[in-house]
Amino acid sequence: MNEQKASEWVVKGAPTPGQRPVAVHRTGCRPETNRIRTVAAGEARRLLTMDAGLACQICRPDAALKLP
Repeated sequence: MNEQKASEWVVKGAPTPGQRPVAVHRTGCRPETNRIRTVAAGEARRLLTMDAGLACQICRPDAALKLP
């Protein structure tokens, strides 16, 4: 599987572990907030697999990660 660099995925919201994230984005689609953190492709994939509604509808990280 083609793993992207950790810096290519960001999670909006959830600045601390245990809190629910608001959205997953590709880095080029910067959300307008300071509450983002970079994640590895595996973490982005895990979050999107758990909740497909987290995928940004503009940058489509789910499609980039080849998720159904």
